[in-house]
Amino acid sequence: MNFASAKSWGFALTCTSILVLSFPARAADPAPPAEAPKASARPPQSNADRYQAMREQREVWMKELGVSDEQREKLRAALKEQSDSMAKIRADTTLDNAAKSEKIKGLRDGLAAKYKQILTPEQFAKYEKLQEQRREQMNSRIERKKPQDGEAQPKAAKPATDKPAPAPAPAEKTQK
Repeated sequence: MNFASAKSWGFALTCTSILVLSFPARAADPAPPAEAPKASARPPQSNADRYQAMREQREVWMKELGVSDEQREKLRAALKEQSDSMAKIRADTTLDNAAKSEKIKGLRDGLAAKYKQILTPEQFAKYEKLQEQRREQMNSRIERKKPQDGEAQPKAAKPATDKPAPAPAPAEKTQK
């Protein structure tokens, strides 16, 4: 064995020893894992949580509008009717998404008309103002979630197909 070979073996042995001896130290004091970037400040909600939040929001605006108990029951009945109709539309497999959206928009317009009949003119004006504020809040949330210039766009999911993916083309061999 010559001197250069012995020197490289010594270097390799030293590096290996350092790595092996550092493992117990790392195991005893692990570094905290790096946190993934958060998409939003709120954790994801289950459907039950969303429905509960919607109920609470509805109660808040009913208090703000100062609705009577009779009005409250009529509003709840109109909302329940709309909710049932929306569920039927969403479950209808004969409609495409555009048709479903159009029907749901019609239901929302119909609900607003029912609210106009149930509420006093002052209450309805205040209701419309609250709805506009809510829309603005939603739009600002959507704008905050949109990627800024220079940021990567999220990749769109590929549509599911029944056909298997084509096999990749064989790589060409290059001669040197």
